[in-house]
Amino acid sequence: MKGTQDMPPRRRLAKAGMANGWSDHTVEERQETGLQKTIIEEMDRSFQAVILRPSAADAEWSSIDLPHDWRLGMTPSPDHQHPEDEAKVWQGFFPTGVTYYHKLLSLDRGPLGQRTSITFDGIAGFSDVWFNGFWVGEMASSYSPLTVDVTEILRAGDEGPNVVLVEVLNESPDEAKAGLVTVVKDPETGQEIACTDADSRVSVFSCGMVALATEVQISNPKLWQLGKGGLYTPEAHVVDAQGALLDVISTHFGVRTISWAKDGILGNGQWTKIVGANLHRDRSVFGVALPDRVIEQKLELCAELGVNAIRSAHHAPTQKLVDHAERMGMLLLLENRQLSTASSSLEQLRSLGDGPGILTRMVKEIKSLGPDRDTIFGGVMALDDKSYYSITDVVGMHYRSFFGVLDVAVGYVQDKPHVLDEESLYASVRGVYQYDKERAHAGSFSYLGEVMMDTPEPASNAALMPPDFNITGSIALDLTTAYTHPKVSGTFVWTALDYIGEPTLPKDYYWLLRSLFRRDEPLVHAFPHWTWPGREGESIPFRPYSNCDEVEFLVDDVVLAHERVNTGLVMIPDGIKYAPGKLVATFTAQKPARLMVDTDRSVLSVSSGDSIDVAFLRIAVTDEQGNLIPNAANHVKVAVKGEGYLRGTHNGDPSTDNYTCCETFQAFNGFIGAYFASDSSPGVMTVSVASDGLVGVEVDISVSTEDAWHLVHVAKDEAKNIII
Repeated sequence: MKGTQDMPPRRRLAKAGMANGWSDHTVEERQETGLQKTIIEEMDRSFQAVILRPSAADAEWSSIDLPHDWRLGMTPSPDHQHPEDEAKVWQGFFPTGVTYYHKLLSLDRGPLGQRTSITFDGIAGFSDVWFNGFWVGEMASSYSPLTVDVTEILRAGDEGPNVVLVEVLNESPDEAKAGLVTVVKDPETGQEIACTDADSRVSVFSCGMVALATEVQISNPKLWQLGKGGLYTPEAHVVDAQGALLDVISTHFGVRTISWAKDGILGNGQWTKIVGANLHRDRSVFGVALPDRVIEQKLELCAELGVNAIRSAHHAPTQKLVDHAERMGMLLLLENRQLSTASSSLEQLRSLGDGPGILTRMVKEIKSLGPDRDTIFGGVMALDDKSYYSITDVVGMHYRSFFGVLDVAVGYVQDKPHVLDEESLYASVRGVYQYDKERAHAGSFSYLGEVMMDTPEPASNAALMPPDFNITGSIALDLTTAYTHPKVSGTFVWTALDYIGEPTLPKDYYWLLRSLFRRDEPLVHAFPHWTWPGREGESIPFRPYSNCDEVEFLVDDVVLAHERVNTGLVMIPDGIKYAPGKLVATFTAQKPARLMVDTDRSVLSVSSGDSIDVAFLRIAVTDEQGNLIPNAANHVKVAVKGEGYLRGTHNGDPSTDNYTCCETFQAFNGFIGAYFASDSSPGVMTVSVASDGLVGVEVDISVSTEDAWHLVHVAKDEAKNIII
């Protein structure tokens, strides 16, 4: 079939309505079931999914929850399928392919004139949708919603269940998205409505359309502020001819002024530096299929770090991310990854609006959609090409401090503000200090380019650049230069959070960033841990990150060194001789004795079809006193009873390919992270964790019909070994 402007020609599911009953019931199915429940209907979760095209005997369907990223069940490999027209890459991306989602719906037909539609907030990949055997829509954008009207082909009541089939095709291994990654809704609205605002009433009749605009003057407005937010929420009430309420549509906006300064921005007249961070779309065990609460959690963690601006790196943002960021008072650098003027791409840009947090957009076509927001390129090209950077309002730069050329770079285009939209690229693994080549674990003591300049091999996720690049040797120097440069308005670190697999456990690098971002908060983070059995008498490399002027080192109250802090880092060239005891606030852990748990949420809201609430639990292996066992690798079993279920577990080990929901998982350097989701009924969810030879623990999480307050996750310094 010939493709549309949104996508190239590609195959479709053959003969919709006849492919094993996928897009509709077969005659045999209807005769056999007598409109009773089928095997598919018996599954307990909302949707079912199958990977790849079926055989004649059909394929196995698995029960899943939405949102869903189907590629997380696959194993990353360099031997993946690859489009012929794309350059071959060696990294172990997730496989590409086709997946189908199948759901049976029982619906009642509404009164005459009422329409029934199904809305998909986001389908990651090229998608086609069938309803009761009819092809009803397609979408090429992973970031735009798709609504299909199914009124004329709806089966109501005794006519039998309706069949929804979605085909999702992903052909690019470096686009980390695949599946129904946001919620699916079935809104119902009438055709004859009356629409009012504060000053007028307008009637809209069947098949009609009207645009209604109004102006509101706000005297002495409450200003939207960085770090605080402050939004107004206008509502539009949709009523029928008798005045009965049919729908309420709300949006939000903020009132603020913002302008560029040479070394920052002026928000409502107050100067600040843009302290930014890049965020990938995916997260931990969820892939790109993030529940609303997980999107919010990502931003909370960034706010706790001291970030005031987010770049939606390598993806267009979801509306939920924009909403949460603006509510929290965060600026946004919105990226566009679809280099097209197709309708779906333009609609994606329009849908994000002109909220108070939107600082820049990633230019003639985009400007026509939102002339009040500045534009920016990701500056990966040579900055001496002034014509390239004259196109956008802001000069975006990648890794100029990282390559040691920032002072030269800011001189090429002097009449525009400069933003380091991607900077630092420092790979490290929590609890690892020296580079482990075999497992591709970069350490906190690793040279900045050590891992990235390694040679390509299946066991190593390295070799991102040729060896002749002039990479600075110190991550502390790189970041200090980037975030304090007098001719740079702001910097976005790469990245604030790791993506797939990392379950929100701060590493040493986190504390360097925090010492830079929160300069009014005195901070000393010393590493590594101080538990090295068998190495008594050896000199242990030891460093602290700090924003203080000086740092003093003591072992069992004996002063060993007194050093000034230089660019956020203190180095002890000869190390410190190891002996069990107390080093500053770092203790030597004893034998593993117990499990300890903390959670970012003690109360969850009940989950519904379009909203899943989740809590994150951090599980630590400690000694009797609560000191972390920094090299613990115990197998921990997680169980849940009551009004909730386990959503996923991981330990932050990047060499682990297991992203499935496992009740038993191995700790990595002392920790496991686990996500739990609430059910649809109020009550209590009880989570228990256990491990052979260790004292276990139970945690109760309430599930309420009320909106649960979200507690900001407070980062804890694991290098101090103190968990309680």
